[in-house]
Amino acid sequence: MLLLGFPARQMRCTVLKDKADVLEQLLIVTIGRHTVQALSLTASPTNFKTYEPDFMATRDSLRID
Repeated sequence: MLLLGFPARQMRCTVLKDKADVLEQLLIVTIGRHTVQALSLTASPTNFKTYEPDFMATRDSLRID
């Protein structure tokens, strides 16, 4: 899968409904906040809210050296 011209990490996980914020945080680090917002809005528009992480992954931090 390619996003923004660089490969994103893929992860598979099972999350309970009350742990949705944890899954969202993992996705933010993996594929970026804007994509996660789009996925959240599509999955549950009535419960959509913006999540601000403590840090953001950058293109350089995802690059394999």
